[in-house]
Amino acid sequence: MADYLKPPPGHPHYMPDEARQAFVEPENDEEEDIPVDTTAAQQQYKALRAKIAAAKKEMETTAKSLFKEMSSAFFEANPEIMGFGWTQYTPYWCDGDVCTFSANTDYPEVMIMVGDDLYAYDDNHGSFEINGVEARTYEDYQRTFQSLGVKNTMSITEDGKTISYDPKTGSITRDGAKIKSHDEYRQLFSVPKQKVAKFLQVFEDEDLQIIFGDHMKISVTRDGEVEVEEYEHD
Repeated sequence: MADYLKPPPGHPHYMPDEARQAFVEPENDEEEDIPVDTTAAQQQYKALRAKIAAAKKEMETTAKSLFKEMSSAFFEANPEIMGFGWTQYTPYWCDGDVCTFSANTDYPEVMIMVGDDLYAYDDNHGSFEINGVEARTYEDYQRTFQSLGVKNTMSITEDGKTISYDPKTGSITRDGAKIKSHDEYRQLFSVPKQKVAKFLQVFEDEDLQIIFGDHMKISVTRDGEVEVEEYEHD
């Protein structure tokens, strides 16, 4: 080999094979135990974290108990309200802004008794139910009849009830009783919804997240049941 191609003095090339191999591929010795810092400040920090965790757990337990107690008092003061609910979650997308958790307590779902029927109104979606079945409004039936091109009085049967439509007067009845419009349904829930929203405003969003979690739908009924289920959203 020409001298100008030889490695410089001290290069591993000049070592014995065994020494050179060890130099190039050092043995993987087991890592030595590194002593953990046990300063007084670190111990104080660990103790503080433990206290914070215990306080959060106590907050969750106590807040749940107080929520049930306050809900019971709310139902007692408002006998017409049979139940209420809301959703709470952190949005997955906020159009470039920071996504923050919020409880949608300004738009609750409310259940009330109207005669012998249980009415439910979801203010977040603007939908109504009667005894667990979606309620069709005057506007819904009007669109149905108009799409049929009805020019004379016509009746259809739905769930064993007779729905009648008079195109001259525009009246729509169910077994002779006037079918409520969307606004008339909403009016039924105007006061109960305000009462529920005002009651839920007592609780901070942060507290509701601690009590019930994120991405949840909460339903509370007069009999003391509190149902919490995962809520899918955008």
